[in-house]
Amino acid sequence: METKAQSIVREIKRIKEENKITYIDIMEQMEQINPSSVVSLSTLRRICSDSGEMKASSFNFEQILMPVYNAIQVLSKEPKPETEHDKELNGYKAVIRVQNEELDRLIELKEHLDNRVNFLIDQIKLKDELIKKLMDQCFNNESSKS
Repeated sequence: METKAQSIVREIKRIKEENKITYIDIMEQMEQINPSSVVSLSTLRRICSDSGEMKASSFNFEQILMPVYNAIQVLSKEPKPETEHDKELNGYKAVIRVQNEELDRLIELKEHLDNRVNFLIDQIKLKDELIKKLMDQCFNNESSKS
């Protein structure tokens, strides 16, 4: 039995294919409808992938699937300009979005690595202190035996 989420994903994919709607078109329409509801390019790709219906339950219905569905519904009713300039502009916008996502990913990775370096520095300091303490104890024990 097909769930409501699976049905929505199937419908999104069908409308997107029939109307030749791009991911960028969807993201721009979502931004026009509600700027806080825009999903990432990778999320749209996962929704529209061959296995999108099987993964439908992993997408938040109200915050992801419905905004995408609403945007694609609006886009399916609008005539789509297909000039060379529009295609080129859409291509540039797609490149910029991919680059922005990659930058965001790299920033997150850098923050993670910075935190890891700080943790390791603290661990080294702690171990140095422990070694010094143990060395002092060993020397104090040696001195007291003499």
